[in-house]
Amino acid sequence: MKLLKNKLSALPEEIKVIYSESDEMPGYIGRRICLVFLLIIMIAFSVIASFINKFYIDTTLAFIVMEIFFFIVFYIQMEVIRLKRGKFDLAARDYRSIFVVIAIGLSFCLVTPVIPALIRPFLVISLLLAVIEDFSFGITVSSYMAINAYIINSDSSAAFLVASLMIIFAGSCFVWTLRDIAIRGIGTVFVFASAFVPSIFSLFVFDEQINFLQVIYAVINAAICAIISFIFVPFMERRIEDTRNIMLNKMVMPNFPLAVLMQKSSSGDYDHAKRVSDICEVCAMMVGADAPVCKAAGLYYRIGKMDGEPHVENGVKIAGQFNFPEEVMQILREYNAEQEIPSSVESAIVHIVDCVTTKFDVLQGQATTGGWNREMIIYQTLNEKSSMGIYDASGLGMNQFLKIRDYLVRLGGK
Repeated sequence: MKLLKNKLSALPEEIKVIYSESDEMPGYIGRRICLVFLLIIMIAFSVIASFINKFYIDTTLAFIVMEIFFFIVFYIQMEVIRLKRGKFDLAARDYRSIFVVIAIGLSFCLVTPVIPALIRPFLVISLLLAVIEDFSFGITVSSYMAINAYIINSDSSAAFLVASLMIIFAGSCFVWTLRDIAIRGIGTVFVFASAFVPSIFSLFVFDEQINFLQVIYAVINAAICAIISFIFVPFMERRIEDTRNIMLNKMVMPNFPLAVLMQKSSSGDYDHAKRVSDICEVCAMMVGADAPVCKAAGLYYRIGKMDGEPHVENGVKIAGQFNFPEEVMQILREYNAEQEIPSSVESAIVHIVDCVTTKFDVLQGQATTGGWNREMIIYQTLNEKSSMGIYDASGLGMNQFLKIRDYLVRLGGK
């Protein structure tokens, strides 16, 4: 990785500025500022809440220690997410989103004493963070909010805390239904039920009585969770998708920093990568796969060779340093099926195209590169790979495989 950093530092200023100004790239300063402000706002919340509730100094100190504990938990979880994704660092944009959501949640906690106890839509925070970052991180933050609300509401019964936690854990299980437009309506009903049923259940178990007003509050809370989730989860999905597409478009530009490094490192390798990228895009469109992902992954499929062995690990590290989208990162992990076989249609397409294009490169200029021989080589190569089961876990259908193979045959015969 030192070799890559040295090459990056040698780039012209007009190229480096693309790297430094991109919202998708690592922002060390922005990240650290967000973390510092997150800690400050969490401690400030505990101090303000203690002052409003007139807590004794020992209770206030215990409250501050709890906030610091949760901050450490949040930081560890963000690091786990980073390592899981193979990222060099999470982008500053990710930390800003987390900071904003937590700040809004803590602000709401401060006003909970004047709001009916059953109206605590912390499930919304869990669902939003599950979309922005990670399912488990969303549950952790939402549980943290519920505990804070319970602490600063001294007259709250255990029923309200239990209800909040049950709602968060149950409702978060249905975030995937809100992402699928075909079943979003059903998902909204599930979210409503997840918020309503635990509230009534906990009241019955702990208070042993339920009045009409409490039922109304439970309905209001469930409706708030369902409506906001129905509106904002798809909205956040679209925002994330738009950000991903912008990044994918930047990645395939010739003046993208990593593309410039590839050209300077080896024009031959870059030409190969460009051919693979262009063919992958066509193949993806033919079979209904994600063409932008295939185009970007095809361009950087062999990027690990820039830093030598081991190619797969180095490729993933380089991609992580530039905060590639997760779909592209996974395809690089499956490079040449050396450590993992393709797990998606897009990964299978890139593997097929790179394999055949490499064969073309080897055969260039040889006497046996006539159209018929090239066709036979393509058939033999792809049939061999298919018989080895390399594409079995990718979801690539037989019709899709044949369409790609036939296109490559027509392309290779020219």
